[in-house]
Amino acid sequence: MVLFKDHDVIGKLMDLIEVHFREQKNPGFYANQLNMTLWRINRLARIYHQKTVYQLVQDRIHREAELLLRTTLMTAKEIAFEVGVCDPAYFSNCFKRVTGLTPLKYREKTCSSFLTRPSAKGFRP
Repeated sequence: MVLFKDHDVIGKLMDLIEVHFREQKNPGFYANQLNMTLWRINRLARIYHQKTVYQLVQDRIHREAELLLRTTLMTAKEIAFEVGVCDPAYFSNCFKRVTGLTPLKYREKTCSSFLTRPSAKGFRP
């Protein structure tokens, strides 16, 4: 049985993930912040989102990485550090596992033409 209170808890969980996903990957952190057991918060996350807290955090990291790849000139290494992943190779492997593309290929496929790196002779057209 899903209660209104549970809906409120899930809203708070999503707010916490939004604020802390870069530095807090541990689902226990979110359970502690909500004064709930990890088992209970994972159960609610599965009911509302069909995912565990860990998966929700990973999804948020991935969405941020996609956004940065589409809208900035940051390198994959810079983006890895920006989203709180200390190992750029691990970041690239995880990104490829989710999208089927490396970060660079994802950018090439989805990026607008105005996002170009300066060349030695200036910006490419």
